[in-house]
Amino acid sequence: MLNAIKTGTKVPRVEVIARRIEQDIKASGLEPGDKYKTSLQVARSLKIGNEIANRAMQLLAQRNVIERRHRAGTFVATGMADIDAPALNTIHLVVEKQNVDTYGVLRDGAIAGLHSVLPGTDIRFSFIPATGHEEFIDNLLANAFSSGVTNGFILYRSDEQIQQAVAQSGLPAAISGSRWPGIMNIPCCVADHHSAGKQLAENLIRKGHRKIAFFTRDNMFMSDHELLDGIREAMAQAGCSLSDLTFRSLPLKNFVIQGAARGILQQPEPPTGFICREEILAHNVSQVLGTKEGVVMSDFFEAPRKAAKFPYIRSLMKPEEQGAILGEMLTEMAKKPAEIPNDCVKEVELVEV
Repeated sequence: MLNAIKTGTKVPRVEVIARRIEQDIKASGLEPGDKYKTSLQVARSLKIGNEIANRAMQLLAQRNVIERRHRAGTFVATGMADIDAPALNTIHLVVEKQNVDTYGVLRDGAIAGLHSVLPGTDIRFSFIPATGHEEFIDNLLANAFSSGVTNGFILYRSDEQIQQAVAQSGLPAAISGSRWPGIMNIPCCVADHHSAGKQLAENLIRKGHRKIAFFTRDNMFMSDHELLDGIREAMAQAGCSLSDLTFRSLPLKNFVIQGAARGILQQPEPPTGFICREEILAHNVSQVLGTKEGVVMSDFFEAPRKAAKFPYIRSLMKPEEQGAILGEMLTEMAKKPAEIPNDCVKEVELVEV
C-alpha cells in the first residue's frame, strides 16, 4: 500500500530519547519497582551524551514512568505499566523516486520479503525531494512520532543528513545500501562493493587490460569509494602502478560521458579497460570506443525481457531474502532498541555475457 506523507513539527530530541528509554525498559522486561539504569548507563547503552540522557530521565520522572531516589538509584514507576510494547505498524521506504522508476529498487521481491516477516504492516514509499532534505526528514519523523503507532524506516541511497537524523531518532531503522562513516545505531544490508571492484578489475586484467579507467556518477556514495578500493587492490596485486588507473566522476549525461571518454583516449597510452558504475556509463563509453570489448559495469538491475550487454556484478542474495533480512532487523530493534543488529554483507559475483 502506497501512501502520502503528511508534514508535521520537529520532535524535540529529549522526547526522542525519552521514548527510546521507555522502549528499553519494556524490552528489558522490567516491572514497577525494579531497578533501572543510571543516566550515565543510559547514555552509554544508547550512545548519547550524559546531559541529554539526564534530561530525558527527568522528563520520564515527571510522567511517573521512572522514580529517581537519592543515592538509591533509578526505579521503574507505576506509569510504565500504561505504556504498550511497540509493534511495527508502518514501514517507510525512504528513496528517491527515480531509483524506483529507473532501477525498480525496493519493489516486488524486496517488499514481498518484508511482508513475509511483517505480514499486514503498511509499507509506504516516502520519496526524497531534490532539495530540502533536512525539512523532509524532520517532517517525516515528526509524523511518525505523532501517529500513535510504531514506525520503521528503510533508507535507500540516502545522504548522511537523512541517515544521521533517522539513526538519532531511536526508531527502528535499517539501510539498504552503504552507511556513511560516523553514522551509528543503524544496521545496513549492503553488497560487498570491495569484492565487486576487485572482481571487475581482475576480469579486465585477465583479458590483457592493464590500464583501466573507472567511470562513476558525480553523486558518489560510500559504495563508490569501496568499489574503487577493490579496483586499486586488484591492480596493485597484478603489479599495475597508480598511473595505470584513471578515475572520472561524472553527471549521467550522454554528451558528458562521451566527452570524458574521448578526452581520455587522446592521452598517451590511454586505458583500454573501462569499469563503469552504471549502465548508462558503459553504453556511452562503448559508443566512443566503437566496441563493447573491455567494458564492464558494476550495477545492472535485471528487468524482465532485458538482457545485459556488458559483463556485470550481481548479488547472490535474492530480493525476497534481502527484504526479509531488513524486516527482521526492524523487528529486532522494535523489541530491543538498545541492541543494534549486525550488518548484512551480500556476496557478489561477476557475470559474463
